[in-house]
Amino acid sequence: ICNISHRATIVRLEGKEYIVDVGLGGPMAAFAVEISEKRQTGHGETYWVEDAPGGWKLICRLDENQQRYPTVLVAPIALIPRDFEAFCHYMMENPEIIFRTRRTVNRRTPNGHINITNNTLTVREGEEKTIREFAEEELSEILSSYFEMKI
Repeated sequence: ICNISHRATIVRLEGKEYIVDVGLGGPMAAFAVEISEKRQTGHGETYWVEDAPGGWKLICRLDENQQRYPTVLVAPIALIPRDFEAFCHYMMENPEIIFRTRRTVNRRTPNGHINITNNTLTVREGEEKTIREFAEEELSEILSSYFEMKI
């Protein structure tokens, strides 16, 4: 049984395959990750791809403590939009799903990413990472300053 909850693209270029994900931002790579166990670093983050049972691929990265962190499990097979409909509907309707139980905002930057999780702002630029809690009344200004959003 498989829950199809995320979509990325596999690109074949000059005899190599890469996983390209333009989704939510961190923890996925901000660059195309070659489907290889070779460690690849970009924007201050290191990723690689391991083989998993059944032909699946496990995308891993180094976390802040330089430990292996499994990020996402992918199947290198072609799917059509309809393949995602059931789980998409489940994600929209389930009141306990993560996107309905916590505030999540992500943005990739040229050298890192900016993230809001509930009332925590995380800014990563290269190797520098700052984390701070903010009050609810600061949300509008943070969204405007960091995400160019007006609410």
